[in-house]
Amino acid sequence: IYGGPDSGSWRFCDINYYIGNFGSCYLDNRGFGCRYYHTNFWNYYGYSICDCYGRQRQRKHFGSNNIILNLAYMFNLFKSSKERFKNKGREGFLILLLIVGAFVACQGAQEDGNTPFGPSNSNVRIIPSAVNVVQAGNVTFTTLAGTTPFTWSSANLAIGTIVVDTGVFTAGAIAGNVTITVVDAVGDTATATATVLPLALGFDVIAVTQVAAAAADTVTINANGSVTGLTATIANDNTGTTFTTLPTLVTTTITVVITAPAALPNGTQGDQAYTVTVTDNGNNNTATFSYTLQNDGT
Repeated sequence: IYGGPDSGSWRFCDINYYIGNFGSCYLDNRGFGCRYYHTNFWNYYGYSICDCYGRQRQRKHFGSNNIILNLAYMFNLFKSSKERFKNKGREGFLILLLIVGAFVACQGAQEDGNTPFGPSNSNVRIIPSAVNVVQAGNVTFTTLAGTTPFTWSSANLAIGTIVVDTGVFTAGAIAGNVTITVVDAVGDTATATATVLPLALGFDVIAVTQVAAAAADTVTINANGSVTGLTATIANDNTGTTFTTLPTLVTTTITVVITAPAALPNGTQGDQAYTVTVTDNGNNNTATFSYTLQNDGT
């Protein structure tokens, strides 16, 4: 039977199409494969292409104006999908559990202010991360990223203080390093380092020279001392010398008493030049002065 606007030169192989045989293939009276065109029959639109042995090679469904046919098509589609999922059910279920678990973990971590892979302390940064500040000087720390509001703190208030909500740091009268910490609204933290620079101690002399064995001289601190105590050390600047006896140093709260050795260096050894380093124990201010021990000329 020929006919139908979409059939072209193809033959209708089975006009007695009914629900459930969609896609069935039949040989025509010439032994050739046929293509079903279901046009205007039950208001169903679609076709099947078959080979010469009646096996289906292609099926196309365009839809239907008939609700019964559409329901039948959806039923067959669901039935086919169910068989495929049946074979993959266990793997699919495990994958679904993994996806749900990962989602719950990520959601919980984000609610806690963290990333899914650990604490999100890397979310907030302090600018600058390290800074030098003179005593009684100021510097303002700022944040990069993070969640407002921010809370600032200083690990050593004697070295420097910081305004809790603005990040303005004020150096104290003590030299040293202090850790600055910021905490944002979700608990992420970052740290920076402020170095309060020491002031130079002042001495009442520039240098000391001794020419007699066991001679003693006193050097007095006259600037930037805390009057809480001093630490003094001495080092020979002549690294290759054979004269190894060092002068002795005794400190008070504001003075350094230097005493020459009991024996002077000889003429071959020559004059000995030293550097004396003094540090204030209260504020860490420091300075140096030079000391010379002359040889005895022998």
